[in-house]
Amino acid sequence: MPLVVAGPAQAWSWDCQQYLRHKGYNVPVGGEAAKACSIAEDGEGSAYSLDICRTRLEALHVKNKYAVPACKKGAAR
Repeated sequence: MPLVVAGPAQAWSWDCQQYLRHKGYNVPVGGEAAKACSIAEDGEGSAYSLDICRTRLEALHVKNKYAVPACKKGAAR
């Protein structure tokens, strides 16, 4: 029986999303917050991608104290 697992490229963005969910934020799959988390991942944690991720999350009313670690979790490699 084959084992199906999410590819590593999805894992980090998912960590970001889960972190925000645990902090009480609504993070629908494919929503704007999820897209922000993906930016941090796609940018491989560059300062630029982390800043865009943080800015987008804050525009969605995520507090800075949660946006910064969420984006870092999204970029963890």
